[in-house]
Amino acid sequence: MNTFIQRVWGASEARSSRFHDENNRFMGLDQFRHLPQSFGMKVATRLFGRHPRQPWWPYPAVRAISALVRPDWKVLEFGSGRSTVWLAQRCAEVVSIESTPVWAAFVQKQVEGCSGEVRVIQRDLESYADTSDFADASFDFCVIDGLVRFRCFENALRVVRPGGYIYLDDSDSDKDALVYRHEGRERVVQQMMCQAAADTGSELREYRGLIVGEVFAGEGLLMRKAS
Repeated sequence: MNTFIQRVWGASEARSSRFHDENNRFMGLDQFRHLPQSFGMKVATRLFGRHPRQPWWPYPAVRAISALVRPDWKVLEFGSGRSTVWLAQRCAEVVSIESTPVWAAFVQKQVEGCSGEVRVIQRDLESYADTSDFADASFDFCVIDGLVRFRCFENALRVVRPGGYIYLDDSDSDKDALVYRHEGRERVVQQMMCQAAADTGSELREYRGLIVGEVFAGEGLLMRKAS
């Protein structure tokens, strides 16, 4: 496959095409209906700097979570971005943990005027996943899309209420590989979520499809804690 065709088709060591996720699972034929919208968003971003208003999640995950969230919900988020603004427009309170000072300041400015109360907290790697300041079962929903995701998940289990939700974005990706460089420690957070769901009887759902504003597939994993 020549370089041009490979670039267009999006094949790599992990994917057979841009329509497969990083586990090389096909996104499904129904997801092609989002292709014109995602392509248009990508062009608008490249040419005019206009970004989608939805989170950078797979379309099925956006649709499912949009139906779940409630105006009185309190949300904990690891990794700030478009999702911070989106959640702040739908929920009572969002606490967002961010590692980059400049980006944290930028996101805090973006959420000005949102109906929900928002705190963007900048932390370094050592304290990033710390939830000791938060009471048990004090959040309704947690989004994990930042650093040390396996630590974030461990700590989220305590602070998310029974019946609440934990969403792992890019669940097809091993995004923590730079943090744990040990054989047999690949995709640790994914393994932890599956084991926790099995041990506690929690519900686990996969959402695979085109990512909002991108022309490639991804996956998100949503766990509903057992009541």
